[in-house]
Amino acid sequence: MAVILSKVGVKPGMAFRCCDCGETITGQQVLEGEELFIIQVNRENPEASVFRCEPCHAEWVERFYPE
Repeated sequence: MAVILSKVGVKPGMAFRCCDCGETITGQQVLEGEELFIIQVNRENPEASVFRCEPCHAEWVERFYPE
């Protein structure tokens, strides 16, 4: 299961792109509480990791893990 991006180390000017819809979520949005899920970690360049926004993640969970 994916992990929610922590606010630790996030700067307001950072940009994270959703791997599904392409929306860009800023570091400021994350700092203000926007949830962003880490799909694949890039340890050398954390901003280059693969992310999924909350609406896309909710849709993904619903599709692959229906209740």
